[in-house]
Amino acid sequence: MTDFCNVIANLKRPKLLIHAARIGAGDYSRARDLPNAQGKSGASLLDWLLIHEAEQNTARLEQPTIYSPALHVRFLTALLAESRNFKPLAEQPAPRACCATLQLG
Repeated sequence: MTDFCNVIANLKRPKLLIHAARIGAGDYSRARDLPNAQGKSGASLLDWLLIHEAEQNTARLEQPTIYSPALHVRFLTALLAESRNFKPLAEQPAPRACCATLQLG
C-alpha cells in the first residue's frame, strides 16, 4: 500500500494552489465536489486523486493552454480532505494530517 502521507507531504506545488486547497478542504464534500469518484473509497480513491492531481500538475508545467487551475485546486482540495480521513487497513496509529506538511514550491 502506498504511504499516502509521505507522498502528499512530498508534493511541491505553488503557494497559491496550496492555500486555495487548504481553504476548500474545510468545506469539502465528496458527493458534491467529486461526483465522478462514486464507488471509490480509501486507498483506491487516494490513488485516483493522486493520478488526476499529477495530470493537472503536468498540464500546469507543460501545457498551459489546456491547464485548468480550478480543476487542479479541486483535486488538491479533495486529496487533502480525503487524506485526513484515510485510515490504513493495518492496525497502526492514526495517520497525521498530511496537508499540514504539504510543501510549498
